[in-house]
Amino acid sequence: MRKLLALCVSAALVSGIGGSALAFSDVTEDSPYAEAVAVLAENEITTGRSNDVFDPEDSLTTAQLVTFLGRIAGQDLPPVAEGIVDDGWSGSYMSWALAHGLIDETFEQYAPLDAESVNAVLAAFCAMQEIEAVTVEAADAAVTRGEAAIALAALVEADAEEPSETEEPAETEEPSEAEEPVETEEPSETEEPTETEEPSETEEPSETEEPAENEDAVKIADVKYTTIAAGQDWGPAIYKVVLNLGVALDAESVSAEKFAASSVRTVPGFDYEKMEATEPAPQTVERTVTDAYVCDENGVKAEEGTYVAVEMEISPAAADAANPFFYDGSLNVPVAHTYEIALAEGETLTDAEGKAVTFEATTAEGFENAVVEVADDFTKDEFTWKAEDAEEDDEGITLTYASWMPQEEAEEASTPLIIWLHGAGEGGTDPVVALVGNKVVNLASEDIQKHFGETGAAILVPQVPTFWMDNGEGEYLTAEDESGRSIYTDALMALIEKFVADHPEIDADRIYIGGCSNGGYMTVNMITEFPAYFAAAYPVCEAYDAAWMTDEMVEAIKDLPIWITAAKNDNIVKIFEGEADAENPMAYNLKLDDDGSAIALDNFSNNLYNRLVDAGAEKVYYSLFDDVRDMTGLYNGADGEPYQYQGHWSWLYVLNDQCVETIEDEEVTIFQWLAGQGK
Repeated sequence: MRKLLALCVSAALVSGIGGSALAFSDVTEDSPYAEAVAVLAENEITTGRSNDVFDPEDSLTTAQLVTFLGRIAGQDLPPVAEGIVDDGWSGSYMSWALAHGLIDETFEQYAPLDAESVNAVLAAFCAMQEIEAVTVEAADAAVTRGEAAIALAALVEADAEEPSETEEPAETEEPSEAEEPVETEEPSETEEPTETEEPSETEEPSETEEPAENEDAVKIADVKYTTIAAGQDWGPAIYKVVLNLGVALDAESVSAEKFAASSVRTVPGFDYEKMEATEPAPQTVERTVTDAYVCDENGVKAEEGTYVAVEMEISPAAADAANPFFYDGSLNVPVAHTYEIALAEGETLTDAEGKAVTFEATTAEGFENAVVEVADDFTKDEFTWKAEDAEEDDEGITLTYASWMPQEEAEEASTPLIIWLHGAGEGGTDPVVALVGNKVVNLASEDIQKHFGETGAAILVPQVPTFWMDNGEGEYLTAEDESGRSIYTDALMALIEKFVADHPEIDADRIYIGGCSNGGYMTVNMITEFPAYFAAAYPVCEAYDAAWMTDEMVEAIKDLPIWITAAKNDNIVKIFEGEADAENPMAYNLKLDDDGSAIALDNFSNNLYNRLVDAGAEKVYYSLFDDVRDMTGLYNGADGEPYQYQGHWSWLYVLNDQCVETIEDEEVTIFQWLAGQGK
């Protein structure tokens, strides 16, 4: 058994850990994690969230912890086990940890971990390695990557410093008689060159052994790469792959036509004869390369460097090929998504010295990191709420959430707060899904933030594990349910109140709540439950049934500024009469009356607006679109008209700030209007 230092990890313990220059730009020299992170980087335990970002304040997930431990152990990895997402980096480590009893099925792959869970895994790992236990200390409920780095670095450092018993010189290592030179070690006659050792004709260099025409050509194997995705109107899309070639390149030798690209997504198929999903299998789709250039490690174009960015075409008509998520019928879930990037046949690059450069096509093993632009700038965390009368063994309700602050420091009560509640497909435990399943990241864009003045607006994006309209039994609320109240109502309010309390810069008189579909339902649910708390609301294609809306509720919210958005041809939350298209099940053809007008239904957005107006509401607005179409000018349908999305997707107009109303003789956008609301 190896003899190791007894370890009780704290910042003081590792303050003497040595390291080279800091590996990551977000780990400053005076950070309590700096030296620990440097040790992990030097020993190739971590490569960071991207090549220069470690993200020490982000929550540690199961996938990250077992990957770090697997690299420290240095053991062979098994194939990815059934039920584990093969994401190209953590799948095998999760399977390894499961096989060795470090975790069990209750550990979710991408879920944040608390100190108790982390220490349980560390204890099991140390027992397996026959070393004394290491513990981690956490300031908050969830352990951060920085806090974990301290424990992991202590493991690495101790392992390097303490020799094992098997490394002690043994008696058998003393020189023995057998080691004395013997006669057989003297050159013998048989060692003299013989005729058979003379060069023969067969030993003459053959044509295949002749030096290549360019004997100095650089050939690169095992290329590492990072994928970069961005939120689009139709969801997330991987539009760029950054190759780490490790060779300084001549920028002029890099161009789009020299590259070929394919995405490989491992997703379930569908058996239409049996009408059931099939086992996940790799699906390879050729991608069109639109640009290529020398860049830095973050994919930013550069005049020189060892990295190459390969950009690919994206469009709503071919969304799946670039989508890092898969809609399983209820939720968008991350899937294994790797890339095969190669040089086109006969093409080469050139290095800075003029030598030809080629590389082997990338594989799943070369995948290093997945960047989701803007979403990675949000802080991710979780919050657990328990009812006051809950039983002792009641685990309560846990909500994950993402948040973004426009400034690191701001004056007290200076900053408004925008709350966005996701749709049904964006539930789960990974807030990134809620950020880019719909283009919620756009709330942090300059186009929207500019409306909120010098301070900007903070953003809070809560996420439920199921869906907002959960009746408590995992089923959707229906018109027959008496109250229509979500089981997440109190948990969500508690989260909002805690977030505001934890951020004194937030102005409690300017808290705005909105969301789409399921989240639109929850928006109405929250303002009717807590009408005095919010400064304004902006429900989108909301699914709050008219059967639940009482006159008392209408009276309570009639003075609240509300901007409703929907589309007439919404085929999910139907507000106009119509029928499914026989050739396209996702389309919805409106029925017309004798005058050729669409026939409105008295429910959801229509009912909410009409009842508020009838009650005397003076600050209610309704952006009702005929359909939902691309407004960027980039994407057209086969008919040459702007690309048409499902009618349910009216949130596109909201998140792009394209809802416009004339208020007091002035045209204003929805977020321009929202910024002006206060209690």
